[in-house]
Amino acid sequence: ADRMTYGTPDRVVTPAGKAPSVVCRPFLGGVLFEDEMFVLAHIAAGYTDEEIAEATVWSIGRVRWEIRSALAKLGARNRPHAVARALALDYLDLRAQSSS
Repeated sequence: ADRMTYGTPDRVVTPAGKAPSVVCRPFLGGVLFEDEMFVLAHIAAGYTDEEIAEATVWSIGRVRWEIRSALAKLGARNRPHAVARALALDYLDLRAQSSS
């Protein structure tokens, strides 16, 4: 019921109780898969591996696999570097979401 959604480009990711929201941009050449974008968006929003696993019903191993894969594809040394690279490449856009 309270599972997060992320899916398609330009769809707002709204982690419960966290701000800013993360908006996925269209892929530049389709480098990152949807699951990799999902973990990057949630890392950017401040989620831990355990929180991502709980929200997705993935194992911690699966979450960490997706993170490692995203880091490798982005040429990132660590999680903050991966988020910075994703932002620089317009894979992610951090912005406050106004609720109506």
